[in-house]
Amino acid sequence: MRRTAFLVIPLLLAAGCLKQQALKQEVVQVPPPAAVAAAPRDTAPALPPQPRLLLTPVYFEYDSTRITDDARARLDALADTLRARPGIALRIEGHCDDHGSDRYNFALAGGRALAVRDYLTARGVAAPRLLVASIGKQRPASLDTTDAGRARNRRAEFVVLPISNEQ
Repeated sequence: MRRTAFLVIPLLLAAGCLKQQALKQEVVQVPPPAAVAAAPRDTAPALPPQPRLLLTPVYFEYDSTRITDDARARLDALADTLRARPGIALRIEGHCDDHGSDRYNFALAGGRALAVRDYLTARGVAAPRLLVASIGKQRPASLDTTDAGRARNRRAEFVVLPISNEQ
């Protein structure tokens, strides 16, 4: 056993050193801010500013798929951004808290994702750009079993997906 430990430990140390050397080689030097400011600018015209993509979750009331007033404001801003950026698609993931059976929660979470998709399409976002997924209670945002903790789990989240240039 001791002999094995004497053989394994030096090998692990050598592997760690090699890994650190490999990491050092992958580091890219970033010029200081003064050098960036002094660099000549391209002569190409500036692109108009793009709306910021807001990907904060929207939350739902207990046992509900109804879009809340707070969620409407966030989804309106998201719809504006998506209309301005046609090269972005989203996967809308519905979630719920740990009350109820897996089957019920899977259906409820899917209903929440569909409600968000329907809200966005009603505001001019093309439906093919919006994929829907039901996560159910499988990926909680909070493990807190208080009412406040469970409320953080009743949500729809967004994942940005690239759209293929091939038509």
